[in-house]
Formats: sequence, structure tokens, C-alpha cells
Amino acid sequence: MIREFINSYNENDFNPPAPVLDILLASPNPFLPKNITQIKRMALLDTGADLTAIPEEVVRQLGLKKIDDIMVLDYKGNFFRTAIFVVRFIIEKLIDLNIRVITSDLDYVHLGRDILNQWELYLSASNKTIKIS
Repeated sequence: MIREFINSYNENDFNPPAPVLDILLASPNPFLPKNITQIKRMALLDTGADLTAIPEEVVRQLGLKKIDDIMVLDYKGNFFRTAIFVVRFIIEKLIDLNIRVITSDLDYVHLGRDILNQWELYLSASNKTIKIS
């Protein structure tokens, strides 16, 4: 069965408008009820990012534990070591799994190619729509 998700670009928070999705983030702990402490965030579909990054605030709110370190190069060309966490990542009708993430100081998620490359992704800038299947 092919699942399809259609959304529109965000014109309010990004100039020029950008492709975004609403996602839920939760603790990856399998012993917690599935609906406990889910945090809704906007996720920018960032085809320039190798990895998905979540806000540092979400790590604190969910009590996520560092599992490893990784060396990364940011968009400004700065090379640095950062922590890796595991978070439960939910996009309605599309994905519900635990993924490895790094953090950012922004208040939205950067959805990187580690997730985007699992889908067929169509961006229509003229119509300002996103189609994922």
C-alpha cells in the first residue's frame, strides 16, 4: 500500500516560503504509553542536511539520553563535535520510528536526508505544495 502525504509550504515563518511538515517527537522508551509526552514541532524539509536535528529544548523536555558523539560540519563551515540522541519520530500516516538525531539551537526540526531519502519527495515551488509517498 502506497501512503501519500500532501502539505503546503510555510509562508509565515520563512522567506522565501519553505517546505515544512508538522511532526510529533516522543521518548523512544518502549515501556511508556505511546501518548505520553509527545511534542509537536514544525519540521523544515532540509535537503542540504545530512542528519536530522531537533531543538535542544526537546531533548530536555523528553529527558533524552546521549548515546554517542559525532563530528559535524555546519552550514557556516564550522567543524565541531556534538551529541547524538534517539527520539521517537512520528508523522501521521507516514512514519513512526526511533531515529538518531543531533540538536540545534532553533525552535523547529531540520528533517535531513537521513529521513528524506526514504521517500519519494515532490516539491512544487510554483504551487507551494509538498507531496510525499
